[in-house]
Amino acid sequence: MADIENTIYTIALEEAQGVDNEQLRAAFPDGVQLEAIVNGVNRLLQKGMLELLQVGTQVRYRAVRSDELARLAGLTTDEQLVYKHIQASKNEGIWVRTLKMKTNLLQGVITRALKTLEQKALIKSVKSVKHPTRKLYMLIDMTPSSDITGGP
Repeated sequence: MADIENTIYTIALEEAQGVDNEQLRAAFPDGVQLEAIVNGVNRLLQKGMLELLQVGTQVRYRAVRSDELARLAGLTTDEQLVYKHIQASKNEGIWVRTLKMKTNLLQGVITRALKTLEQKALIKSVKSVKHPTRKLYMLIDMTPSSDITGGP
């Protein structure tokens, strides 16, 4: 079983856009049952080594790199969800109210997750020039866009 999981993970690592079910099925010899492949994918999803992507109507599996796995280790599912949305906002940052709308989490849960992520030095808060009362959150290693900072 571990061989199937390793093969699936390796195939998914090679494809930046992820792999679909047909590509996974084609990668294995005919002797490997579809059920074994599905079980391998499910175990990798549970471990967080794969993530689901939807491209149009197609479902794809993208491998999560080992450095990102290490960064997300020890975070709760709520904290991981908030982190993924902050990561998706790139250098534009994301406002707490937008996080609340996208994640459907309660305000207290989001506040607690943001506090934990800041303590672990994964995210930072930035003041916006356009909206001085808003605090935007972005990854710690991102440089804010000029729209947020007001220039160089």
